[in-house]
Amino acid sequence: MQTRDQVIWRVEELMDTFRASLVAEIDRLLASGAINLAACDNDFYVPRLVYAQALRNIATQNSPLPQEGKALARDLARLY
Repeated sequence: MQTRDQVIWRVEELMDTFRASLVAEIDRLLASGAINLAACDNDFYVPRLVYAQALRNIATQNSPLPQEGKALARDLARLY
């Protein structure tokens, strides 16, 4: 069992650990040519989408999710 505080602490650790990987993944996504940045408005819509995709890409970078993790990910995705 994990407490709320343990989960928050571990998420903060992950944020510190994955910062460089996240920036590199964002750069990779932008360099892919999939987004025409010249046609995008100067707001936070595109950065939010790129950030979210980069997080999804690195979420299983080191190891795949076990079956129970996949089920939890689906449940969390349904919250919104």
